[in-house]
Amino acid sequence: MYLAPSRLVEGIQALSDRFRDELSGPRQATRTQLVRFLARRLGISEEAAARLFADLEEAGVVLRRDQPHDGPGEPRFDAQRWSIDLARSDLATAAVQPIASDDGAEEHGLKAIELLRSAIRHGATDLHLDPFGDEIEVRLRIDGRLEHFRRLEATLGRHLMAQFKVLANLEPVEPFHAHEGRLHLPVDLYEYDVRITTVPVASGEAVALRLLGRDQIIRPVSSLGFSEAVIERVRDVLRSAEGMVLVSGPSGAGKTTTLYSLVHELDDGHRNIVTIEDPVEYLMPQFLQIEVDPRHGRTPADALRTVLRMDADVILLAEIRDAETGAAALSAASCGKQVLSTVHARDAAAAVTALRQLNVDDRSAASSVRGVISQRLVRRVCPTCRGSRAPSDDDRRYFGDGAPPPESLATAVGCNECRGTGYRGRIGVFEIAPLDGPLAEAVAGGRRESELRALMRENGMRGLRADALEKVAAGLTTLEEVRAIGWPE
Repeated sequence: MYLAPSRLVEGIQALSDRFRDELSGPRQATRTQLVRFLARRLGISEEAAARLFADLEEAGVVLRRDQPHDGPGEPRFDAQRWSIDLARSDLATAAVQPIASDDGAEEHGLKAIELLRSAIRHGATDLHLDPFGDEIEVRLRIDGRLEHFRRLEATLGRHLMAQFKVLANLEPVEPFHAHEGRLHLPVDLYEYDVRITTVPVASGEAVALRLLGRDQIIRPVSSLGFSEAVIERVRDVLRSAEGMVLVSGPSGAGKTTTLYSLVHELDDGHRNIVTIEDPVEYLMPQFLQIEVDPRHGRTPADALRTVLRMDADVILLAEIRDAETGAAALSAASCGKQVLSTVHARDAAAAVTALRQLNVDDRSAASSVRGVISQRLVRRVCPTCRGSRAPSDDDRRYFGDGAPPPESLATAVGCNECRGTGYRGRIGVFEIAPLDGPLAEAVAGGRRESELRALMRENGMRGLRADALEKVAAGLTTLEEVRAIGWPE
């Protein structure tokens, strides 16, 4: 999606024409009305339009001024009126598009923003600039795999790093300390949030950028890869108005995306939803988002205790990392709140072990946790070049008796669309274990992880490997991709 400057100017003109009476007349337009109109007119999300609106205010294109009124005394609250300065609309196209510094990188035709756009076109979730001797290597993480993109001469690479730091309002020539920030992006990238982390290393300074698109992190639950049977069990767990839902898996398994999707499933417009994140990954104006800041005394546990006094209905806690946070989260769940969070664990049964390692009492976990969702991500086979083959005897043995293999298996071939990898995009592999009945009693009784895993499967939970093999049978991924992952037994 590219938003041309001329289109932006036309959008500002249309905003002025549409709200001619509501801007300065007796019927005031609200900020939300103006933002929503911009979103529809320009074909961007409301979040992107809200950020664009703020930039237009800063540029002096959209103003809110005090208006004279009859009678003595202080101005009334309704004495402020919106106004749009069309004479400044041409300036807006420059004001809302950050201009990278005029340095060596630009002289060589390379700009930070252009590199960012290229990474997005390739479907990257992360962009790395790493120093190796007298060169800077640029790498992209695509579909979970880190791939070489290009190499730059060190001076040119450092100029590029400085441009990224300027876009994040970081000190461009301070390589001796780690820094974190969020990039200020031009209009055509308003659908993205980009976080930057810099750190000094032996060869200089490394820069990592996390590219977060709205369509990547805010997705309907039905699009994540849940089977019909599993998604019904997920919704059954979510129907409980209180208690905790845990999402487990290793780093990079897509837990945060699932967490956001679950919260959006609960967002019916009548719930007060508060998130506690470290850091806030994507700005969502419909939620109250709290960013953890331990340096100023705002820990996850402190934030949880504060949120309990804010009349919250649903609390999204990005991760349970320590015993204090775990105790506070269980306390909130037992106080009638619905808490959604994540833990690092290899499957649903191991999530109970992870809570135990954080000194969470078994009885508290059994009474407060409503269910555990465990997940992995596997690469989708490219639909453009997808091939097929007959299953071998070894393939049949891997499927086992419970899941007979299909007549043909998908194979990764490779084409221009998938950059020769044979894969394009990823899909989730899931298992869900509601903690009720005999399973809750087993958790409260301190049963071992292996016993809990066996009991979960006796109660109808389909394991991660079985769900992955079902996606192989459906032709969504390859058996080679699934076999490369170590599945819990």
